[in-house]
Amino acid sequence: LLPSTPWLENVTVKIPKQKKRKDTGTYDYAEFKTLLAIAEQLPYSRQEGGKRQSDHAWERGELVDRLINLMTEQKGNVLLVGKSGVGKSTIIYEAIRNTHTREKAKKPMNATASGEPPPPVSPPRPNTSESGN
Repeated sequence: LLPSTPWLENVTVKIPKQKKRKDTGTYDYAEFKTLLAIAEQLPYSRQEGGKRQSDHAWERGELVDRLINLMTEQKGNVLLVGKSGVGKSTIIYEAIRNTHTREKAKKPMNATASGEPPPPVSPPRPNTSESGN
């Protein structure tokens, strides 16, 4: 039995365009103190003492698919709200897992870390020099 049903709602939050830092190539969100105080960056990294990943989101496929659509195709930020224990974290982790699996399937098996295929290797050239014997 499912304890309750979480839901997704569209909430529009206007955030000023951020510029990438030249030294790190990342964005600086330090000015969003409230967001940083209440939000969690997922997935947790192992270096941060990452928490155990949640179980699979059983019978929540439609919600997971909608979340993936919001995060990938619409490039939106997501605020998932619900009572404690309804499966918010599980749904987010399932969406992250599914997105990662889809991206991994798109990347060629012999791709480099950047996702680009390695440079072509020239075939060996036949030895055309003749021996003196």
